[in-house]
Amino acid sequence: HYARSGDTPKLVDAYKRLAQFDPTNSAVIARLAEAMAKEGMREAAAAEYERAAQAAQAAGQAAEAKRLLRKGRDLLPGAAEPSVVLAERLIDEGKAAESVEVLRTITAAEPGNLKAWRLLGEVLVSRKQAAEATAALERAVALGVPEVEVARSLGLALLQSGREDDAVALCQRAADAGVADGKPDAAIACCRDLLATAPQLIALQGCLAATFQALGRV
Repeated sequence: HYARSGDTPKLVDAYKRLAQFDPTNSAVIARLAEAMAKEGMREAAAAEYERAAQAAQAAGQAAEAKRLLRKGRDLLPGAAEPSVVLAERLIDEGKAAESVEVLRTITAAEPGNLKAWRLLGEVLVSRKQAAEATAALERAVALGVPEVEVARSLGLALLQSGREDDAVALCQRAADAGVADGKPDAAIACCRDLLATAPQLIALQGCLAATFQALGRV
């Protein structure tokens, strides 16, 4: 009725109620976003398009999620990575599961978004979803994130997956890079964290000892 009469404010209110009643219905949320956009509520509309994209992604509708995400981005072309910012805010609020859904939506729509892949991997490591975390972090590295920057998270994911030899090799590469760049402290902290997780690994102990020796800290 409101749509036919052109009463957009009431249409917005009606779709808000419907979206609250069924928060997983991407079509309803998208209609809410469209009505908001017609009212000039661009930022609110963009946020609802992102929420609709998340619902579509969760329902296995990857193409629709990508379309909805693009519509939200089109409303705010000057905004820098609004979805990644949203994911970071959810993480800060302790809503890791929700942030994972946001980041999965982004990476499905933007497979070249290295920041989203990195953040997804780091969150998944904290949730001990090792296989997906490893794949996400390796994708981030392949896209250009320096391996040393994600060495701790990737190393933990490898250990969680039982890939101990790969974790040791990663620790060694990070340590070598840190020594060569004159910035070894982050690599040392990484190796220590991995060793705390797997203290039985003699090879990790050796890697750490060799790094200290190379730095003259023995």
